[in-house]
Amino acid sequence: MITKNKRVEGVVFDFRSLDLVEPYACLTLDDGPDSRHTLTILELLRQNNSKATFFVVGEFVIKHPEIIKQMAEEGHEIGNHTFAHPDLRYLTPEQIKYEVEKTEHHIFEITGKKTVLFRPPYGKYTLETVDIIKKLGYEFVVWSHNLYVRDWELPGVDILVQRIMNNTVKGSVILLHDGGGHRNETIETIRIAVPQLIEQGLRFVTVSEMLNKRNTR
Repeated sequence: MITKNKRVEGVVFDFRSLDLVEPYACLTLDDGPDSRHTLTILELLRQNNSKATFFVVGEFVIKHPEIIKQMAEEGHEIGNHTFAHPDLRYLTPEQIKYEVEKTEHHIFEITGKKTVLFRPPYGKYTLETVDIIKKLGYEFVVWSHNLYVRDWELPGVDILVQRIMNNTVKGSVILLHDGGGHRNETIETIRIAVPQLIEQGLRFVTVSEMLNKRNTR
């Protein structure tokens, strides 16, 4: 029997089972913003007329408010990724709420908008965590099971591009990182893979845009 304190990770989150009219896919980036990498990624997205969803860490939101503002102004989506990137499985409900609400406060202060998406650090959580997040008014978002690209392992650009190209289809949710370490491989992967996928007919939209497609069917 599944209990609310059962530890969970790697849950599939994509829309491939839907009969989507448009060939949409989602590019999501975690752990930023980072002044070394995020601005370059924003430029690549602008060049490819594509939108992404950035799951941001509150302590970096405070350090780089201008990047958060640019994300919002350019039509990208901002999701909540906690304030200090803890493993939520070991936090109390009160601590989880603090992590989320503190980050939310700073995002709203910069953008004037409340975020509606949440992603747990490391993709690890309990079922109780899901309940807490939903009660706070968020959609709980993970990623497509075969698009946990593991760019943080720095396996090489060729391998990262291959993982994305071999597994991205209509309805996919790709996970990459713009913060939390050296992300030059991630940048080059986006530079190569996104134009190729667009040439194949995919269009990159925000997670909420994809959710709206789900909700209207």
